[in-house]
Amino acid sequence: MKSVKWFLALSIVIVSMHQACGHRIREASSGKSAAEVSELFRGLQSSSSGTSTSLQQATKMLEDYPETVVYFSEAPGEMGPLHAVLPLDFSFVSDRITSANLESARAYFLDLLTEEGHKNYLIIEYKIVGDASSGYAVYSNEGMDYGSIVDGEFTSVLKNETGEMIVVRSYDIDDNEDLTQTIQLEFSGINASGQEEGNLGQISSMEGFSIYF
Repeated sequence: MKSVKWFLALSIVIVSMHQACGHRIREASSGKSAAEVSELFRGLQSSSSGTSTSLQQATKMLEDYPETVVYFSEAPGEMGPLHAVLPLDFSFVSDRITSANLESARAYFLDLLTEEGHKNYLIIEYKIVGDASSGYAVYSNEGMDYGSIVDGEFTSVLKNETGEMIVVRSYDIDDNEDLTQTIQLEFSGINASGQEEGNLGQISSMEGFSIYF
Protein backbone atom coordinates (compact mmCIF):
# COMPACT_ATOMS: atom_id res chain seq x y z
CA MET A 1 0.00 0.00 0.00
CA LYS A 2 2.84 2.38 0.84
CA SER A 3 4.44 1.76 -2.54
CA VAL A 4 1.14 2.59 -4.29
CA LYS A 5 0.79 5.84 -2.35
CA TRP A 6 4.41 6.73 -3.12
CA PHE A 7 3.84 6.05 -6.83
CA LEU A 8 0.70 8.24 -6.87
CA ALA A 9 2.48 11.06 -5.08
CA LEU A 10 5.39 10.86 -7.54
CA SER A 11 2.95 10.90 -10.47
CA ILE A 12 1.28 14.07 -9.15
CA VAL A 13 4.66 15.78 -8.80
CA ILE A 14 5.66 14.81 -12.36
CA VAL A 15 2.34 16.06 -13.78
CA SER A 16 2.64 19.31 -11.83
CA MET A 17 6.17 19.86 -13.10
CA HIS A 18 5.04 19.19 -16.66
CA GLN A 19 2.20 21.70 -16.35
CA ALA A 20 4.52 24.28 -14.85
CA CYS A 21 6.83 23.94 -17.86
CA GLY A 22 3.97 24.08 -20.38
CA HIS A 23 1.91 26.94 -21.70
CA ARG A 24 0.55 29.44 -19.21
CA ILE A 25 -3.15 30.02 -18.85
CA ARG A 26 -3.89 33.67 -18.09
CA GLU A 27 -7.35 34.78 -17.05
CA ALA A 28 -8.77 38.30 -17.00
CA SER A 29 -12.02 40.01 -17.88
CA SER A 30 -12.62 43.58 -18.89
CA GLY A 31 -16.33 43.20 -18.21
CA LYS A 32 -17.00 44.28 -21.79
CA SER A 33 -18.79 42.42 -24.57
CA ALA A 34 -17.47 42.20 -28.14
CA ALA A 35 -20.15 44.69 -29.21
CA GLU A 36 -19.05 47.17 -26.53
CA VAL A 37 -15.38 46.88 -27.53
CA SER A 38 -16.37 47.39 -31.17
CA GLU A 39 -18.32 50.53 -30.22
CA LEU A 40 -15.39 51.88 -28.20
CA PHE A 41 -13.03 51.32 -31.12
CA ARG A 42 -15.41 53.05 -33.51
CA GLY A 43 -15.62 55.94 -31.07
CA LEU A 44 -11.88 56.58 -31.28
CA GLN A 45 -12.32 58.64 -34.41
CA SER A 46 -14.97 60.88 -32.87
CA SER A 47 -13.74 61.14 -29.27
CA SER A 48 -10.14 61.93 -30.16
CA SER A 49 -8.77 65.02 -31.84
CA GLY A 50 -8.22 64.05 -35.48
CA THR A 51 -7.91 60.70 -37.22
CA SER A 52 -4.51 59.37 -38.25
CA THR A 53 -3.78 57.41 -41.40
CA SER A 54 -2.63 54.51 -39.21
CA LEU A 55 -5.95 54.39 -37.38
CA GLN A 56 -7.77 54.39 -40.72
CA GLN A 57 -5.60 51.46 -41.84
CA ALA A 58 -6.32 49.57 -38.62
CA THR A 59 -10.05 50.14 -39.10
CA LYS A 60 -9.83 48.90 -42.69
CA MET A 61 -8.08 45.73 -41.54
CA LEU A 62 -10.97 45.05 -39.17
CA GLU A 63 -13.46 45.69 -41.96
CA ASP A 64 -11.66 43.47 -44.49
CA TYR A 65 -10.54 40.67 -42.17
CA PRO A 66 -13.17 39.76 -39.56
CA GLU A 67 -10.87 37.00 -38.30
CA THR A 68 -8.66 39.70 -36.75
CA VAL A 69 -8.47 39.32 -32.97
CA VAL A 70 -8.73 42.54 -30.97
CA TYR A 71 -7.03 42.33 -27.59
CA PHE A 72 -8.46 44.95 -25.25
CA SER A 73 -7.54 46.43 -21.90
CA GLU A 74 -8.67 49.49 -19.96
CA ALA A 75 -8.05 51.14 -16.63
CA PRO A 76 -9.37 52.12 -14.26
CA GLY A 77 -12.10 49.49 -14.54
CA GLU A 78 -12.89 45.88 -13.80
CA MET A 79 -9.33 44.84 -14.65
CA GLY A 80 -7.98 47.11 -11.92
CA PRO A 81 -6.33 50.51 -11.41
CA LEU A 82 -4.04 52.17 -13.93
CA HIS A 83 -0.78 51.37 -12.13
CA ALA A 84 -1.66 47.66 -12.08
CA VAL A 85 -3.24 47.16 -15.51
CA LEU A 86 -1.03 49.44 -17.62
CA PRO A 87 2.27 49.89 -15.79
CA LEU A 88 3.82 51.54 -18.83
CA ASP A 89 6.39 54.22 -19.43
CA PHE A 90 3.92 56.38 -21.36
CA SER A 91 6.70 58.54 -22.84
CA PHE A 92 6.49 56.53 -26.08
CA VAL A 93 2.77 57.30 -26.23
CA SER A 94 2.93 61.06 -25.57
CA ASP A 95 5.42 63.38 -23.91
CA ARG A 96 2.44 65.18 -22.34
CA ILE A 97 1.58 62.23 -20.09
CA THR A 98 2.83 62.14 -16.51
CA SER A 99 2.00 59.80 -13.65
CA ALA A 100 0.04 62.65 -12.07
CA ASN A 101 -2.10 63.77 -15.00
CA LEU A 102 -3.13 60.50 -16.65
CA GLU A 103 -6.81 59.97 -15.91
CA SER A 104 -7.55 56.77 -17.86
CA ALA A 105 -6.25 54.62 -20.69
CA ARG A 106 -7.42 51.95 -23.09
CA ALA A 107 -5.30 49.68 -25.27
CA TYR A 108 -6.24 47.77 -28.43
CA PHE A 109 -3.84 45.24 -29.93
CA LEU A 110 -4.98 43.94 -33.32
CA ASP A 111 -3.58 40.59 -34.41
CA LEU A 112 -4.15 39.11 -37.86
CA LEU A 113 -2.37 35.86 -38.68
CA THR A 114 -1.27 35.85 -42.33
CA GLU A 115 1.02 33.68 -44.45
CA GLU A 116 3.80 36.20 -43.77
CA GLY A 117 3.26 36.24 -40.00
CA HIS A 118 1.30 38.32 -37.49
CA LYS A 119 0.11 41.67 -38.80
CA ASN A 120 -0.35 43.96 -35.81
CA TYR A 121 -1.67 47.35 -34.79
CA LEU A 122 -1.35 48.78 -31.29
CA ILE A 123 -3.61 51.69 -30.38
CA ILE A 124 -3.28 53.29 -26.96
CA GLU A 125 -6.01 55.78 -26.10
CA TYR A 126 -5.43 58.09 -23.16
CA LYS A 127 -7.29 60.82 -21.29
CA ILE A 128 -5.31 63.56 -19.58
CA VAL A 129 -6.90 65.38 -16.67
CA GLY A 130 -8.44 68.65 -17.87
CA ASP A 131 -8.42 67.78 -21.59
CA ALA A 132 -11.76 67.97 -23.37
CA SER A 133 -11.04 64.96 -25.57
CA SER A 134 -8.91 61.83 -25.56
CA GLY A 135 -5.68 61.36 -27.45
CA TYR A 136 -4.20 58.24 -28.93
CA ALA A 137 -1.02 56.77 -30.37
CA VAL A 138 -0.85 54.12 -33.09
CA TYR A 139 2.01 51.70 -33.73
CA SER A 140 2.00 48.99 -36.40
CA ASN A 141 4.21 46.66 -38.42
CA GLU A 142 2.60 47.80 -41.68
CA GLY A 143 5.31 47.68 -44.38
CA MET A 144 7.73 45.88 -42.05
CA ASP A 145 8.48 42.29 -41.11
CA TYR A 146 5.41 40.81 -39.48
CA GLY A 147 5.41 39.39 -35.96
CA SER A 148 6.36 35.78 -35.27
CA ILE A 149 6.24 33.09 -32.62
CA VAL A 150 9.50 31.23 -31.98
CA ASP A 151 10.10 28.81 -29.10
CA GLY A 152 7.00 29.96 -27.23
CA GLU A 153 7.74 33.67 -27.60
CA PHE A 154 5.68 36.10 -29.67
CA THR A 155 7.66 39.12 -30.90
CA SER A 156 6.56 42.01 -33.08
CA VAL A 157 8.43 45.21 -33.97
CA LEU A 158 6.09 48.18 -34.41
CA LYS A 159 6.55 51.81 -35.43
CA ASN A 160 4.45 54.95 -35.33
CA GLU A 161 3.88 57.48 -38.11
CA THR A 162 7.07 59.38 -37.22
CA GLY A 163 9.19 56.23 -37.47
CA GLU A 164 9.77 55.63 -33.74
CA MET A 165 9.89 51.90 -33.03
CA ILE A 166 9.10 49.62 -30.11
CA VAL A 167 9.13 45.87 -29.54
CA VAL A 168 6.17 44.00 -28.04
CA ARG A 169 6.40 40.47 -26.65
CA SER A 170 4.12 37.88 -25.18
CA TYR A 171 4.75 34.43 -23.77
CA ASP A 172 1.07 33.51 -23.68
CA ILE A 173 1.08 30.91 -26.44
CA ASP A 174 -1.37 28.03 -26.85
CA ASP A 175 -0.78 24.46 -28.02
CA ASN A 176 -1.43 25.52 -31.62
CA GLU A 177 1.46 27.99 -31.43
CA ASP A 178 -0.82 31.01 -31.44
CA LEU A 179 -1.61 33.73 -28.92
CA THR A 180 -4.03 32.66 -26.20
CA GLN A 181 -7.38 34.29 -25.49
CA THR A 182 -5.88 36.47 -22.76
CA ILE A 183 -2.35 37.82 -23.07
CA GLN A 184 0.20 40.01 -21.37
CA LEU A 185 2.28 42.34 -23.56
CA GLU A 186 5.79 43.44 -22.62
CA PHE A 187 7.33 46.56 -24.20
CA SER A 188 10.90 47.57 -25.06
CA GLY A 189 12.33 50.54 -26.89
CA ILE A 190 14.60 50.64 -29.95
CA ASN A 191 17.40 53.19 -30.18
CA ALA A 192 18.60 55.18 -33.20
CA SER A 193 21.02 52.38 -34.12
CA GLY A 194 18.17 49.91 -34.34
CA GLN A 195 19.17 48.08 -31.16
CA GLU A 196 16.60 47.04 -28.60
CA GLU A 197 17.05 48.83 -25.32
CA GLY A 198 15.08 49.96 -22.29
CA ASN A 199 12.14 48.37 -20.56
CA LEU A 200 8.95 50.36 -21.26
CA GLY A 201 6.76 48.26 -18.98
CA GLN A 202 3.82 46.09 -19.87
CA ILE A 203 0.09 45.75 -20.27
CA SER A 204 -0.66 43.19 -17.60
CA SER A 205 -3.75 41.64 -19.18
CA MET A 206 -5.53 41.99 -22.50
CA GLU A 207 -8.72 40.11 -23.35
CA GLY A 208 -9.23 38.89 -26.92
CA PHE A 209 -12.39 39.66 -28.91
CA SER A 210 -13.71 39.06 -32.39
CA ILE A 211 -15.48 42.23 -33.43
CA TYR A 212 -17.36 43.00 -36.63
CA PHE A 213 -17.47 46.26 -38.56
